[in-house]
Amino acid sequence: LQRVASERPDLQIYILAWDHSIVFAPEREWWQGYRFHNVSPQIHFQFDHVHPTNASHHQKIVVADGQVGFCGGLDLCGDRWDTPQHRRQNPLRANPDGTRYDLFHDVQVAVQGEAVGVLEEIFRDRWVAATGETLTLPENGREAGAAPWDLPHSVRLSGMPVGISRTVPAGCCGQSSPIQEIAHFYVEAIDAAERLVFIENQYFTSRTIFEALIKRLQQKDRPRLEIIVILPHRPQNWKEQIAIGFEQRRMLDRLAAVAKDAGSAVGAYTPIKKGDGTLPTQSIYVHSKVLVIDDRLLSIGSANTTNRSLGLDTECNINIEAEDSPQQQQIARTCFTLLAEHLDRPVEAVAALFKEKKGWVSSLDSACAEGKSGRLQKLNEVASEFWVEQILPEGICFDPESPLQAENFFEEMLGFYDEELAEGEDEGAKQGTGQNQPESKTGAPKKTGSRLPFTSGTVWKGALLGFLPLVGLAFFLYLQPHKQDAIFWVDLLEKVQASSWTIPFFLTGMVAASLVSFPIVSLLILGGILFGPLWGTLWGWSGALLGATASYFVGDYFGEPLIKRWGGKKIEAANKWVEKKGFWAILTLRVVGIFPFTVVNFCAGASRMPFTQYFVGTAAGMLPGTFLISYFAHAMLEGTVQFPSKKTQLLIGLPILLVWVSGSLFKKWWIRRRERIPKHV
Repeated sequence: LQRVASERPDLQIYILAWDHSIVFAPEREWWQGYRFHNVSPQIHFQFDHVHPTNASHHQKIVVADGQVGFCGGLDLCGDRWDTPQHRRQNPLRANPDGTRYDLFHDVQVAVQGEAVGVLEEIFRDRWVAATGETLTLPENGREAGAAPWDLPHSVRLSGMPVGISRTVPAGCCGQSSPIQEIAHFYVEAIDAAERLVFIENQYFTSRTIFEALIKRLQQKDRPRLEIIVILPHRPQNWKEQIAIGFEQRRMLDRLAAVAKDAGSAVGAYTPIKKGDGTLPTQSIYVHSKVLVIDDRLLSIGSANTTNRSLGLDTECNINIEAEDSPQQQQIARTCFTLLAEHLDRPVEAVAALFKEKKGWVSSLDSACAEGKSGRLQKLNEVASEFWVEQILPEGICFDPESPLQAENFFEEMLGFYDEELAEGEDEGAKQGTGQNQPESKTGAPKKTGSRLPFTSGTVWKGALLGFLPLVGLAFFLYLQPHKQDAIFWVDLLEKVQASSWTIPFFLTGMVAASLVSFPIVSLLILGGILFGPLWGTLWGWSGALLGATASYFVGDYFGEPLIKRWGGKKIEAANKWVEKKGFWAILTLRVVGIFPFTVVNFCAGASRMPFTQYFVGTAAGMLPGTFLISYFAHAMLEGTVQFPSKKTQLLIGLPILLVWVSGSLFKKWWIRRRERIPKHV
């Protein structure tokens, strides 16, 4: 980009990148904004932060001069470049700093014609939402009959209708209601499948897609269906393994069982480059997002087959439909080309293979059994079971379908609710009709009763929204006359520490945070700053126990209807697991910290588990982490503000941070050793 900008003074380059959470900082390239803003005045770089909490700007779109547009799975970052041959010793597969990275597989689609203008429009809308600046882009290159670009190393699909589908959550780009075009396309495409569903994706945890496949498999009056799923050997890290790996395995097992009963077939595979004596075995990470339906539909884009890609993140897919036999042959050839890469065979040989055999899945299974499958191997034979799967409840998947917004939370907590109506809603959903639900004037289901002592959450939400600005105004009036420098802030901290109101306010805040699902870790850090390592541990631990107790009895009082209404199937699964495992479930979740603090509290109360077991499990599980957080926060404060007089705290606090990091690395090493997974895989 630097080079072309210097060569072409009239060229303008616009880049919109996800303003990611700090949680992902270790996995992202740092100082992007600074680097781009100091490269060239022709390069305009902006972070996109206009998306709901926990959502991401996941679209991967590039448009050049209105002539050609690219869309697919490829991120413009390090660790991504590779060739279809996936040579293990390719010197070009290295980052600018010389570091090597693993084999990588992805797919991108290039379009010309009217579709390019639509991609530009999507970009302009995102740019306006993120920056407030309206872009006027040139119209050149879109004239009818423009010569097609020569794109080498690609499969050409000529003259087919192109559809562009999106996922845009509510609250993003001015959307008051979500756009779920990709989810609708997947469901309709799967329902229309006659012989083959081919999915090549980074993940497979979408409940919507899973249920659509189950529904199609169970249609006895339709032709036998074959489903091929190509996935990575395993998620990139242990966090992804915990977040989605278990649910992915369970979905694939369930899908295979239903297919077997229906006389259909499901095959899950992964590409692995085998060793040859001098070079080691190495897995090829699948990052592509491809769907092929028979030889009629092809979809390539940014959306994973996950819940969040179909409802929470912003996504964009290109969908292509064949209208005649020659176009169907082109889509079939695209599918053969992808499989030829994995099977390490010529495209013609792969096409002949499937013509000789009766089924796609049986052909691949036979090739795997005979050692003739090239890089492709059956996923269930190379992906060993993960130890945490033994303790996590079935149905748990940390893959949200939609954003959890504060106003929705208070509507659920303080709104009307009627158990009989809920039963009617469930029955109506089962029957596929909404006739059991009384309707309001707006057409929404009418809520006729409540176990809660309040008739509406409007007053409470209004009070909260009015209280927060008053707090901000009070802080402004107090801080404005003072010099806001380091000495002032240290002095203010000392005053807060000495105040007799600090401890009651802190404990009250811990209880309130537990009830509204505010991150407890942030308050534990605050406790370490205010009270030091020992007293911070005591008050943080006490506040967490008070909050856990309060939210336990909230769950106990409102019972399962609140859990079902607030959290959906994921929280229901957690509720059943807590009810079944009791003390050990609470202790495990507190120590590992893989499920939100408040949700565990509500589930424990709703499951009516003995309070003593719950309290002891919470107390024992939270004490070690509370001490580490309090000590680390205090050490960072003292060692930074009062260095060098307090440098001992900093020098001790940094090793604690290193222990956390090395602990996660040790966990990864131990898991590999336990499962006998080679280091290079």
